Amino acid sequence: MCFSPSFMCRRNFLSLTGAVVGGSFLPAFASHKGALPKTTPLPFTLFYNPGNNGNIWDTWVYYDKRAYYLYYNPSPTHQKTLGGWNSIALATSNDGVHWKEHGTIIEGTPGILYLGAGAVWTSGDKFIMNFSELHLMPDGTGVEKQVISFAESEDLIHWRRLGSEYDFSADGRWYVANGRWDNIWPIARPQGGYYGYFRAQPTDTNLGIGLGESDDGIVWRALPPAMLEGMPPWPTEWPSAGVSGAYFKQGKYYVLLGLDDLKTKYTNKSVFRPGITTMVSDTANGPFRPAPENRRLLVGNASYFLRFVDVDDDVLVNHHSWEVAPDKPMGVDPSRVYMAPLKKARWDDKGTLRLSWWEGNEVAKAERVPLGSQLSETVFDQQETLILEGVMSLSSVPAGLYLYGSGDRGTGFLVDKSGLVEYGDVNCDGGGFEKKGDVDRKLTFGDKAHFRLIRKERLTEFYLNDYLMQCYSLPEPGTGRVAFIGPTSDFRELKAWYCA
Repeated sequence: MCFSPSFMCRRNFLSLTGAVVGGSFLPAFASHKGALPKTTPLPFTLFYNPGNNGNIWDTWVYYDKRAYYLYYNPSPTHQKTLGGWNSIALATSNDGVHWKEHGTIIEGTPGILYLGAGAVWTSGDKFIMNFSELHLMPDGTGVEKQVISFAESEDLIHWRRLGSEYDFSADGRWYVANGRWDNIWPIARPQGGYYGYFRAQPTDTNLGIGLGESDDGIVWRALPPAMLEGMPPWPTEWPSAGVSGAYFKQGKYYVLLGLDDLKTKYTNKSVFRPGITTMVSDTANGPFRPAPENRRLLVGNASYFLRFVDVDDDVLVNHHSWEVAPDKPMGVDPSRVYMAPLKKARWDDKGTLRLSWWEGNEVAKAERVPLGSQLSETVFDQQETLILEGVMSLSSVPAGLYLYGSGDRGTGFLVDKSGLVEYGDVNCDGGGFEKKGDVDRKLTFGDKAHFRLIRKERLTEFYLNDYLMQCYSLPEPGTGRVAFIGPTSDFRELKAWYCA
């Protein structure tokens, strides 16, 4: 019986399940060490949750003078469900890993339906932030209208809203007046000022995103939409795509869209399929087409809204992740949403954009975890944030990691030397693999690869040779054990840390 039609026969699962005795499997975890002690009372390192300031959702980070400013949309503190966003809150950090909460910095206008995300840029000696508010029209028709508003600051902590005369509304020449209109992401224009990309609904039936420009970063005017090409039609009930970020690099314009590959991120109004897809254009006004390689930039079942962060000579990204809860709206457990670890954006010589481990995250490694002679003997404390690293041989197909569930099934991350990674549910004897997803970063690893597993309770991130493969919310907490897929001899240089 095979582990996966494309991968692995059961006999190669020996290092995970133990020795074969009389044709049956002897579990490798029959005897094991107890759970290792916690080291931090609030283990939010790498995965940050504000705790006392409501739930965290859309995030954006700005870096200035060796400090990181994390802005986010919180739910009201009394609300136990996702949504209700009516403000912007702030946390700051000196290293991008450890965060100090500041609380609410911008309140929504009374009576709005919700307040949406934005971004930060400079205008002269001030910082400018945009955000959107969704209003009901005052004529009693029940029609909703979304407007982009602005605030200014001298220190990135204290913000003043600009007057309504600066509000940026949908231009009816090109955009639906009561369609989505939010979240400007700026790119510097060659002649000064900014282009801005944002979520909007074009008046025609073609797929496109909002495009605007500003001479001073404060007063904005709409331009015709930047059209999207090479895309399948979307359902009529989802006529626009969220723009989470944009960047100009190597002579091309990159726009990140909230899509499930090339499809809308909703299969219906209740099933949320998060993802971020890279679109590329030779010109600022498009058309934008799917990136020829690695267009599925953020892959998983519970991570979304990827933003760019300029940090000295590096380009980083931030996003949020959550634990999946099938019984809750959109499948999101609102109390377990986190700002995920910062990552580095990397472009190769062909202009392919990928994400990788950011070396700044190394400061999170606080306490070395002793490992048993067999990896599965160690029971990791799931209340801690874990970093597990090592080198895996790719001579066996597949290689990978197995994360134990509480019963006979767990989760497998399966690696092929071609660069393909599959992940999903599997029996502890190697059978019954049920693929939940896959990703091919168009990388060739050769005979071995360095791996890195980041885990916070049910949240995981998996890296190979420092490149992010996927973010994945496990279906259950499980036991805290991890084991190899493939012969034990194919794994070496194992190290583990708890974060603080």
